[in-house]
Amino acid sequence: MIIEMFGPAGCGKTTLSEALAQALSAEGHAVSLVASSRPAEQAARAHLGADRRVADGGLSAALKRAAKVVDVLPVLMRRGEEGDIADRLMQLFPPYSVVWSLRYRRYLNRLCHSWRAARNGKIIVIFDQGFLSALCSLILLAPPSDRMLVAHALDLLPQPDLLVRVNAPEEVLESRLRARLRDQGTLERLFELNLRTNLAQVEIAAQLDSLLVERGREAINVHSLDRQTQMLAVDRLLRESRALAWEPS
Repeated sequence: MIIEMFGPAGCGKTTLSEALAQALSAEGHAVSLVASSRPAEQAARAHLGADRRVADGGLSAALKRAAKVVDVLPVLMRRGEEGDIADRLMQLFPPYSVVWSLRYRRYLNRLCHSWRAARNGKIIVIFDQGFLSALCSLILLAPPSDRMLVAHALDLLPQPDLLVRVNAPEEVLESRLRARLRDQGTLERLFELNLRTNLAQVEIAAQLDSLLVERGREAINVHSLDRQTQMLAVDRLLRESRALAWEPS
């Protein structure tokens, strides 16, 4: 089973994915979480409970992000393979800069690989950010596009077994994103979308959700604002997962 979360940056996708993975594991399921990588946040989590911020988080995180850009070069050498989802999405929504093109080329390549492995496996795999999140970002990074082009891109994406849209009020998103930026060093911020662009994902996510409904692929809408709403979301997703597990193939 593949479970995919989507929603604007800061809505709580990763936190909810971790809580759901723990709950499924507690029920005896084999679970794998494919989580987004933010080096500065990982460093902060490693020092959770400390009275100080991680001093080298900005520099080390920026170096890790830069290394990811370099890693994509071998991928570009073999681009253009027939049926390659990454190629087709990048052609529809070419990012405005070379750096972002390299970053999303690498991200999409790794996502395709992870998705194929999940589809061929026999465990539950949770993507805290999948193809819909990638498409949302690409739409923002590319020249303005119309609804038909977005719909065409949406039809290219592989479908998860369970699609979850995580919602949050814009004021909550802004507060969380500002806190995230404070925890990042100046160099790492060069590899992140700015606050205004991130908040624009709210409208794009709503557009994608509307297109999904038109195609009979309505997502499960949940919130992950605090401990209570997170528990309610996990409980609902557990019920949905059990229902899927009992559906005849």
